[in-house]
Amino acid sequence: MPVSLLNVFRISGTLPLLMASPRNIGNMRVPCAALALDVTKSKSGTIQAEIVSTMAICGSIITNLVATTSFGLLIPTVLKLFVPVPAWMVIVCAVFGTLGIARLIYNSDQKKESTVKEMEENAAEA
Repeated sequence: MPVSLLNVFRISGTLPLLMASPRNIGNMRVPCAALALDVTKSKSGTIQAEIVSTMAICGSIITNLVATTSFGLLIPTVLKLFVPVPAWMVIVCAVFGTLGIARLIYNSDQKKESTVKEMEENAAEA
C-alpha cells in the first residue's frame, strides 16, 4: 500500500482498507471515501473527515461482500433449477459469450474512431 494513502485514510481507515482487499483500494475504496468527504463537505485532517472516510470504506466493504455472496449463492441455484446442462457447457458458453461481447464492443469502438477521423479530415479539407 502506498505511504501516501495513510495520510488520506488515517489510522482508523487503514485497518479495514487493508483487511478487505488490497486490490480494490484504488478502484473502489478511494473513490467511495472521496465521494463521502465531498458529500459531507468535511475538511481534510479533521476527526469528522476520518470518521466519514472510515464509514465509507466499511460501507463499500459490506456492499461488496453482500453482492459477492448473493451472486455466489444465487447463480448456482438458478443454473440447477432452470438449466439442466453439464457444467462444462455453461463454462464454455460463458467464455465464448464474453469473448463475443468484447469483440462487439471493440468493433463498435473502431467504427466510432474511424467516423471521428473522417469528420476531422473533412473539417481539415474545408
